[in-house]
Amino acid sequence: MALTAVAKEEAAVEAEAEATEAEEAAEEAEAEATIAEAEAMVAGEEAVVEEEIVAEAPVQASAAEEAADDTLVAAVVVEEAAEGAEETAVEAEAEATEAEAETIAAEEAVTEAEGETTKVEEAAEEAEGEAIETEQIAAEAEAGATATKEEESTQGEGHSAVEEETPHDES
Repeated sequence: MALTAVAKEEAAVEAEAEATEAEEAAEEAEAEATIAEAEAMVAGEEAVVEEEIVAEAPVQASAAEEAADDTLVAAVVVEEAAEGAEETAVEAEAEATEAEAETIAAEEAVTEAEGETTKVEEAAEEAEGEAIETEQIAAEAEAGATATKEEESTQGEGHSAVEEETPHDES
């Protein structure tokens, strides 16, 4: 019986070792289950985030579509503004050309007026010269007339004096 008791004791030690081993395996399985649960939670959270992203995608697509529409409208407005600016530039260029032509015409008119002024000044100088000549002729004529009058006057007096000096023949 001593053999059986030793065999029983060995069987009990072996059973205890197996039980310890089983307990360690159970603890390891529990740890793995906890890790798997945590991973499942993370995966679930990621799935929720992905669902939110998927749910958000139509909203973002709509916002992007609105932004594209706004961009298109802005592009049309910019194009219209550019066309308006181009028309304004063409009008300004035409006005500048017209102003340049008017400036040239005004410069020609000034040149012509200067020419006319020169002619008038020359005519005035000529008239002034003729007036001086006329004044000189008039002065000479007046001097001649005065001299003639004095001469006549002197001759008349001389004639009278001669008459007085000349004795009258009373015979």
